[in-house]
Amino acid sequence: IFPTRQDLQQKKLVLYRGEGCPKCNQSGMLGRTGLYEIMVFDRKIKQMINDRRLSQEIEDAAVAAGMKTLHMAGMEKLLKGVICLEELIRILGVNLGRTV
Repeated sequence: IFPTRQDLQQKKLVLYRGEGCPKCNQSGMLGRTGLYEIMVFDRKIKQMINDRRLSQEIEDAAVAAGMKTLHMAGMEKLLKGVICLEELIRILGVNLGRTV
């Protein structure tokens, strides 16, 4: 479940947001960073696909095997200050619920 605002305040997490300048066209961002989701097709995942299992079951198995979802990768970069919340929402949409 996505942490609530209160959870974030209790953990004293700091989220960053760029101010903007002429060099970045007032966007507060300069350069690019990638968000990636890479699923390794091991034997279990291949078998699940062959068995026509639900995509959510396949994703859950991949996460259990160590895959980071796009949401997880985004949250990690957000908490490290690499991207801001507004950019993460723009990339992922409003569906931030499945991050863990």
